[in-house]
Amino acid sequence: MNNPKLFRGRRRFRASARGLNLVEIIIVITILGLLLGTIGYFVAQNAAKAQHDLAQGDAQRIHGQIGIWKMQNPDGECPTIDELKKAKLLKADQEPKDPWGNSWKIVCADGDYVVTSPGKDKADPSDDIRYPAAKK
Repeated sequence: MNNPKLFRGRRRFRASARGLNLVEIIIVITILGLLLGTIGYFVAQNAAKAQHDLAQGDAQRIHGQIGIWKMQNPDGECPTIDELKKAKLLKADQEPKDPWGNSWKIVCADGDYVVTSPGKDKADPSDDIRYPAAKK
């Protein structure tokens, strides 16, 4: 009844049935953390670029609407966002703001017009949104 071969097989089975030990679990959690951290970093970078691209596209759209307003009002001053809404060139129920919650500013000078926003940090001019871009 005490067959040594049978006993050895049970011991092998019991050793493999114990599961993962603490070191293996820590290694798996560390690897998963590194993967998620790397993925999160790249997602955050792409989100910031997407916000900037969206703001640039909005500025371009508002700039185009100002051109239409200027054709309809050749003697008019520089339009405001409210005047563009009244002319139904911008949606009346929507407050046009950049992705960071700043209002767009329209600057007219010498027959030209520029749409600007202070950008994400609202202070540093290096990240300001401007359409058309400043001539260098």
